[in-house]
Amino acid sequence: MAAIPVSRLITRRIRQLHVSAALIAEGDLSHRVVVRGRDEISDLSRTFNDMADKVEGMIKGRKELTANISHELRAPLTRIRIAEEVLHEKATQGITNAEDLAAHLDGIREDIDELDGLIGRILDLSKLDMGQSPLRPEPLDPSDLIGELMERFHPVIERKGLHV
Repeated sequence: MAAIPVSRLITRRIRQLHVSAALIAEGDLSHRVVVRGRDEISDLSRTFNDMADKVEGMIKGRKELTANISHELRAPLTRIRIAEEVLHEKATQGITNAEDLAAHLDGIREDIDELDGLIGRILDLSKLDMGQSPLRPEPLDPSDLIGELMERFHPVIERKGLHV
């Protein structure tokens, strides 16, 4: 008859593990199993909590990545919008300097290329998540990067009357 209380204790702990799994599956990623004892069920509970920690970290990382991607995509879109506004203002005022117009259009084209490159990098990351493609390191020249940024932000700098 001693088997019945032992089986109830084991069943209760397994039921608690099941409830914890259901809570996490419903989105409560902060929930963890209470670990008691030093047996197989306790080992399973610790492993479950480790798994929950990793899943919570992965989801947090994805949210941060999504926020960063959104920011990175908005920057060139903002520059395109500003360049368009500058061009519109100049067109409505009858100012048609061909060089100035070409510079703004070149800036828009560069920002579109940047957006295309960012989208390509997002696709590369999704392939990496699926185990399809390793990252490829590329050389970076900071002076080229600063020069490109100065060219891209030229409409903003000009519009605000800034001197860099």
